Amino acid sequence: MSPPRASPEARLRWLAVVVGALILPSAAAATSPRHHGRHHAKAATPAATHPHGRHRDRHAPARLRPGAKPDVLPDLDLAGGGTRHGCAAPSARHDELLAGIGVHDPLLLQSLDAAAPEALAAPGDCVPYALTVTGSGAVRAFGLRLAAHDEAGERLYLFSRAAAGAELQARSEDVASRLSDVATVTTTLQEVATGAAGLQAAVPTEVLHGLTALVPLLHAAAADDDPLRYLVRASYGVGEGIDADRLLSVEILERDTGDVVREALWVARDGLPGGYFAPDGTSFEHALWTSPVSFTRISRGIGNFRTTIRRPVTRRSGHKTRIVMARSTRRGTHVGIDFAAPIGAPVVSVADGRVVDMGLRGGYGNLIVVEHGGGYTTRYAHLSGFAPDLEIGSEVRRGSEIGFVGSTGFSTGPHLHFEIRRDGIYLDPLDERLAFGLWSMRPVDYLPMLRQTLLTDATDRVAAAAGGTLLLDQVISALRRPAPAELSPLPDHSLAGNR
Repeated sequence: MSPPRASPEARLRWLAVVVGALILPSAAAATSPRHHGRHHAKAATPAATHPHGRHRDRHAPARLRPGAKPDVLPDLDLAGGGTRHGCAAPSARHDELLAGIGVHDPLLLQSLDAAAPEALAAPGDCVPYALTVTGSGAVRAFGLRLAAHDEAGERLYLFSRAAAGAELQARSEDVASRLSDVATVTTTLQEVATGAAGLQAAVPTEVLHGLTALVPLLHAAAADDDPLRYLVRASYGVGEGIDADRLLSVEILERDTGDVVREALWVARDGLPGGYFAPDGTSFEHALWTSPVSFTRISRGIGNFRTTIRRPVTRRSGHKTRIVMARSTRRGTHVGIDFAAPIGAPVVSVADGRVVDMGLRGGYGNLIVVEHGGGYTTRYAHLSGFAPDLEIGSEVRRGSEIGFVGSTGFSTGPHLHFEIRRDGIYLDPLDERLAFGLWSMRPVDYLPMLRQTLLTDATDRVAAAAGGTLLLDQVISALRRPAPAELSPLPDHSLAGNR
């Protein structure tokens, strides 16, 4: 006996079920990411709760992709060239002086003759210079420290051109006036590593932060790992000037000879926060821009994530009701770096800037946003509190304490959520394949770097003339004070072979 045939209405219902099963999952997959992206961006931005409408553009939701395009293009003219510094042989004639260091540039000689017609080589056997040349040997930036007939002391003469073949721009400045607000202190690697009480009492907080961040980077490149072989010399601004309490240079010295093994110099930059670079252009900025807190580990970086959540739900079975644990999966994009650290750990600004937002901001919890120029901002979230006297509009320095680690907002435990954004688009600072202006030398930065190289050399000469090294002997902890034999003055190390 054959089974009864289904009615036309039943066949249509069956066909509708099959078509729906094939089409609806595709439609859900096509619409789900878009909806999820809108939801995630809304949850990740404090714009909705920002009290000032005029700041909404600044806090616009981050696009769900990193700003992967570098904002620094390599200067092809400098390929094969580089930066060097040292001593020129003293001479009363500028052409002989330039020839002694291998510079043959008629326009530079003409500019030097016009800018310093009465300048003489400094007394002694060293005329400090710094130079950046292209691969073809053309001068892009040049600095010289000379004495003058009608002035006591020395002057810096600085020259630069924007591109090969362009006209030279010249300026000069008095060396003594620049050094009057600079202090120099020499200490040991151990003192820096432990942050000993003597060092804390001797230098400002921002200077100590720079030392503890830079010295490990410099010492790691030294040929010998024996910490007793080296000393650390630091120069920093004092008084009320623009560089007050700023670390200007850090040098690793051979204890026995006073030779400079490696150094980092502060370079002021137009349109961007200043940074620390070696005289050859090597940058230390990447490590400094990713060190807002002393952390135990990075608990989460930038990228897509999938989280499984267990939560109690009510289930009915017949006449009975019971509570069971159900699992659900949440997907999204994490747009910052999470530094696991204990509650209350100090959080510092990674660069100079201005506070443009702070307060309780939704999922961020207690949030601070710092604007650094060049379109760059940093965010510090889930804080337990803010530094005293900090408010919107406050100017902060690199190393300035701005808040404390907490677990406020949408946080699963004590940590600092840290972001770097450029023009509102988040960056991945842990991706070393990307080059950003934050930690890269631009062609326009070479002249201020040469200037700082010559000023640091002048500071070293002043310190040597005053009796060599101080070694913090007036303030250093008695328990960690070096033996008397180690406190002898360093020899003069201003010659080219020692730098």
